[in-house]
Amino acid sequence: MTRLAKLVRIVRFVRFIRALRTLTMSIVSTLKSLVWSMVLLASILFIFGVLFTDVTTTHLKDVPGPWDPSSVEATLNTYFSSIPRSMLTLYACILSGLSWSEIAYALESAGWFYRIVFDAYISFACLAFLNVVTGVFCHSAIESAQRDHDMLVNSMIQNKAFFLAGLEKLFAAIDDDNNGAITITEFERHFNDVEVKNLLEALGLDPADAWSLFAALDVDSSHTLNAQEFLEGCLYLRGAARAIDIAHIKKDLRKIKETLVDQTAQRSESLQVACSSLVLTRYGHRRVTHSFVPSAFTA
Repeated sequence: MTRLAKLVRIVRFVRFIRALRTLTMSIVSTLKSLVWSMVLLASILFIFGVLFTDVTTTHLKDVPGPWDPSSVEATLNTYFSSIPRSMLTLYACILSGLSWSEIAYALESAGWFYRIVFDAYISFACLAFLNVVTGVFCHSAIESAQRDHDMLVNSMIQNKAFFLAGLEKLFAAIDDDNNGAITITEFERHFNDVEVKNLLEALGLDPADAWSLFAALDVDSSHTLNAQEFLEGCLYLRGAARAIDIAHIKKDLRKIKETLVDQTAQRSESLQVACSSLVLTRYGHRRVTHSFVPSAFTA
């Protein structure tokens, strides 16, 4: 029980160390990919192991022993005498456990074709298989880190703290008279400063000019920005537009469109009535129809 309690404490301790937690969760998330990678690797090793074991057995029958320990026959007998030994040899060759050039030289005695097949196996395993497996592991680790809720919350808190610290520094750099408010004059004066530009880019704010950014931040149209207004506005404008922001814009545009259509219809109707009244006043003794209304007013 004491050891179990210690293990639980260690697990809880790991939760509060972000770097160690990331590594642990990433390794755990790649275990499934590791299992399937080993299954695929075992299949490849088995196929080539059967081939090279058969080649070695056939070649050694033509060259009966005993062999000199330094001969290629002895090397073939050591590394390819059975299928399990052949698979272990092929596995060691791609992980630098053995010098694959020595194995390739020994297989060359059985025929150039088998030397080429062995070279092709080494090229495929080292340049394709291992790189693909590494990429899969990295992708699984990244996805695991992105799905970790606690890690995301901690990352957002740290990023927000960094962002607020940078904004406070930026506000202090622009506020020349230190009265706790920024005017458009102060903002425009410091907008092209190297320090201000670098801070804006580092914080994800890259406006085209000072007026556009100041107008976006000045929500109450007071032509001044206090510290809270500046910080909240920059937090809202930071980064790319979110889906919810785009949805709000679409909703507002839809309302504006409906309002304009209604107003246009009302004004068109009022204009048509006014034109009809004018025609009746001028041509009262005649029968007035819709054709009397000029086409320019009824359009």
